[in-house]
Amino acid sequence: MTSRITVNNIESNSGIASIALDTGVTIAEGSGLNVSGVVTATTFKGGAEITSGTAAFSGNVSVGGVLTYEDVTNVDS
Repeated sequence: MTSRITVNNIESNSGIASIALDTGVTIAEGSGLNVSGVVTATTFKGGAEITSGTAAFSGNVSVGGVLTYEDVTNVDS
């Protein structure tokens, strides 16, 4: 039997800095997820769009497709 809880907003209590979700959380396709701050995941499936700010990666990064860039002054190849 599967349980289901549907909410339109989750907020942490005053003084609590984060909300922890257990493993296996799924965001329904088309519903989206907006996050501010740090996101940590062991795997990520799907598309991502960074509209502002900086994306930082540690370790190897693979691009399966076309990588485009603008305003590049230094490239270490």
